[in-house]
Amino acid sequence: MQAVLDTAIGRMFPPAFQAARPAVVAARKAALAGVDAQCFARACLALAQLDLRPLLGGIRNPTLVMCGALDLTTPPALAEQVARAIPGAQYREIAGSGHCPMLEQPEALVSLLEEFLTAR
Repeated sequence: MQAVLDTAIGRMFPPAFQAARPAVVAARKAALAGVDAQCFARACLALAQLDLRPLLGGIRNPTLVMCGALDLTTPPALAEQVARAIPGAQYREIAGSGHCPMLEQPEALVSLLEEFLTAR
């Protein structure tokens, strides 16, 4: 499970964040270490097989799709595809962030959310 955790953390957080915030990375790794390995594997397979893209065109709510510019788990190109498939959706990228902007770039995340919500 350790190799899986190392890979997951490597995809979750960019190297610069890992070096700058080792306590945050250790806490996330410890939280994931408590997960049953078989359950984690099944969840990963389910996520990999789940394809809701055909439903995106039916979303009618105001939608903001955000992605960390360095996200390896859900890459920006994929997030941009999602935004393009939702009528009227906006796409915003968070510079310097990987998969967890709420931990890596919380101010940028909140700023984009506020901008989106106040424009309504």
